Amino acid sequence: MVTEISQLPSDAKCRFIGEVEYIPLKDYQEDLDLSISDIKDWLEGKQTEEAEASQSSHNKKPQLERDSEMDKAKDLAEAKICALFPDFEHAQLDNLPQMLKELYKNQNLSAGIQSICVNDEKEFVTTLGGLTSDNGGKDKTPSYWPLVKCVR
Repeated sequence: MVTEISQLPSDAKCRFIGEVEYIPLKDYQEDLDLSISDIKDWLEGKQTEEAEASQSSHNKKPQLERDSEMDKAKDLAEAKICALFPDFEHAQLDNLPQMLKELYKNQNLSAGIQSICVNDEKEFVTTLGGLTSDNGGKDKTPSYWPLVKCVR
């Protein structure tokens, strides 16, 4: 996330002006699709590994190397998804694209930029926090910070 800070001219209509620019849905959807694919590959690999383990105990070293890379990709994918949807579970994989579309629609993120124009510092901080917040795991609502492209 890029943050721009600048001084307002003395004749500005608001003391505090801010803009939060969000990553376009299409771009985030592409990244989400890759994350879903990494998790599905890992799940399929684990199923294959369990089937092969019951048949043979050969070729353990190459399997461990493959598992390590698959585990890293899966862990990264889960971290990305959980940053946005804190209550994510594997059973939701096929629903994630629709969940993302609904989030963009319901929170008006598809507009791309949300503006803030206020004179009170506390109101500015509260409003900005609501548009970029990480709920810190306090509840199961989505966190918006993974979608933020730039704050001006």
